[in-house]
Amino acid sequence: MDDIIIIGPIRFNARQYQIERNGKTIGLSTLEARVLITLAAHANTACTLRQLSLEVYGIDDAGNMIKLFIRHLRHKIEPDPTSPTYIQTVPGVGYQLVI
Repeated sequence: MDDIIIIGPIRFNARQYQIERNGKTIGLSTLEARVLITLAAHANTACTLRQLSLEVYGIDDAGNMIKLFIRHLRHKIEPDPTSPTYIQTVPGVGYQLVI
């Protein structure tokens, strides 16, 4: 995976755990970055909560924590977190990153 991932107008530096949005640099926690890296590795494809839990935490029952980090990421990435453009919910499946 590349160190720089482009998500619409956002640049995500996967090595430094930072995003650039509207000329501002926003830091991500390690787990936020790991969730985003996992979604980016499967861009435009739905990831289940179990899959995200396994890839981020190494366990398959961390779905509630994944949901929390998705919410945090949406507030940092999305122009309108209540109507996400990039980190979308796939009903009955999980989440996908649209790039």
